[in-house]
Amino acid sequence: MTYDYKKGVLKALENNYKRNFEPKATRKNEAPEKLVESECLDWLESIGASMDIYDSKAVWSQQYGGYLSQKVIEGHSDLGGNFIDGMAAWIELKAKGKRYNVSIEQWDFLHDKIKTNAFACVTDSRSHLQQLYKKWSESPINERRQLLLADLPKRPEKKSDNKPLFDPE
Repeated sequence: MTYDYKKGVLKALENNYKRNFEPKATRKNEAPEKLVESECLDWLESIGASMDIYDSKAVWSQQYGGYLSQKVIEGHSDLGGNFIDGMAAWIELKAKGKRYNVSIEQWDFLHDKIKTNAFACVTDSRSHLQQLYKKWSESPINERRQLLLADLPKRPEKKSDNKPLFDPE
């Protein structure tokens, strides 16, 4: 067999054109959590809350010539700060309809914060956050923990390493 160089070069040029010049299919919504984040931050700002965004993505470092991971613990919530009265607040943001999609580490983090009387929740919309905050702020102090714990999604089950992938028949 002989190799046809002309066909090989044409194929390489076509592949290069496809890779560099043809429009690529893109996701319609690059970061669905970011929409929820901006809505929630706007509302939190309107009630006087001071919130910070905790991003756990790796970032490019020109100095080190590579990606560096952020220094937040696994499971740390997306938003953290305090309300105008000084009460701590921790909010895990999820895309709309994905409120129950939390990791074990995220659930444990929020559960621990609630147990220490902080406001902590998982939300997928501004309206959910507003309603929960309204109920929480109007509740007696001794009932606030139970309200937040009841709103927290069910804790995910731990994955067992010795569990078979499929049930044996």
